[in-house]
Amino acid sequence: MKRIIWYMFSFCLVFCVGILCLNHVFLREDSRNKNAHFLEADRNYDVLFFGTSHVMDAIYPTELYEQTGLRSYNLGNAAETLEATLWTMRCAFDLHVPKVAVIDVAYVDKVQAESSATYSLSHLFYDSWPLSIHKIKAIHALFPRERQGEFLFPLIAYHSRWEELMTQSTERICDSDPFMYGAELRAGREEPAEYERTQECDFRETPGKRALSEIVALCREKGVEPVLVGIPYPAEKEKQEIINSVAALALDWQVPFLNLFDQSDLVDFTTDCYDPQSHLNPDGAVKVTRYLGTYLKETYDFSERLSETEKEKWEADLQLYKEAWREKWQGSSLL
Repeated sequence: MKRIIWYMFSFCLVFCVGILCLNHVFLREDSRNKNAHFLEADRNYDVLFFGTSHVMDAIYPTELYEQTGLRSYNLGNAAETLEATLWTMRCAFDLHVPKVAVIDVAYVDKVQAESSATYSLSHLFYDSWPLSIHKIKAIHALFPRERQGEFLFPLIAYHSRWEELMTQSTERICDSDPFMYGAELRAGREEPAEYERTQECDFRETPGKRALSEIVALCREKGVEPVLVGIPYPAEKEKQEIINSVAALALDWQVPFLNLFDQSDLVDFTTDCYDPQSHLNPDGAVKVTRYLGTYLKETYDFSERLSETEKEKWEADLQLYKEAWREKWQGSSLL
């Protein structure tokens, strides 16, 4: 009887290990690459960036390191609502608690329940993230019951990826390599959307604003300095109005709000957008990164020094970043 129990236990153990291994093998490459360095236990970060794809394309941590020496990570996710950002932040703080958290408010008008078309984009964050109480709670809070299993076990979503794995033809939704620390380096120039700056505000209550209040409270609970930011792009008037209204909330909460839409000389949309959706290309990203780097260094005390091991890692990634810049962007930029 004991032998039978032992055989059953061994079988279950091998089965579970096998499923976990397959689960890892079937992960999308872009999810692994985007979060790679953040999931390393021996890393420390001064600043974390949260928000939408506009954050992924506008803030380069490796560039920030070169300019300021700050260690940062870009945890922006495509089409991420602020309700989802709250959970991204909870999961992130389980691993690394920074000095400052910079939070993009572009999706302050969006509702998580209406984001059903973005499930594939949500996998970018959750697939490679280690299983934890906060990850389980996030999946339960953000996704309908019938879709929760695929976020806990990506094998459910990617069980048909044999051909991609065999041919190395995996399509990447996010062009982020580990040396980019979560950011995208996407080269190109496109005609920007029509744009006219407005100072009007839309003060209506939204789930995004309620989530933003919880985000600020979470930062304070963890001893993190929250900074709200509006990443510039040729946004339509209605979108600008809801973003502008965050200024009143920030005043009430006594937190800084950097509405970069008001920095008219910061980026040039006619040259600094890479796609019709008006995400910033590397020229625009460097401008925004340097602006934020100057603000952060002048406003906060980052006294902790890098260890020699950390410095070596950052310097190595900085060289890879410069090589990628030359290969992907410098030539086309000169054109």
